[in-house]
Amino acid sequence: MNLLTVLKKLDERFEEGMINEVSKLLKEGISPERMHFLGLEYRYITAHITGQMSFEKMREKLFTEIRRFSKRQITFSEEWKKEELKFIILTMLI
Repeated sequence: MNLLTVLKKLDERFEEGMINEVSKLLKEGISPERMHFLGLEYRYITAHITGQMSFEKMREKLFTEIRRFSKRQITFSEEWKKEELKFIILTMLI
């Protein structure tokens, strides 16, 4: 996934009401501490809503963290494929 696609999808989430969703959850009594563990979007949007960072800073941080997470997933997937191939080869040799 290229960077422009990541940024576009993030902006789409904002347009679809992600900030309102997080606000609603906070108003319903879910603590900011709990929101931290619900995912990257919830964590950074909560920080924005509670005044810990501006919208621009939140968007930038969230974009960076999503990009890092994607890179880790790709690395994991590549390593998993290598291990799977080794397993298949070993199975064929037995």
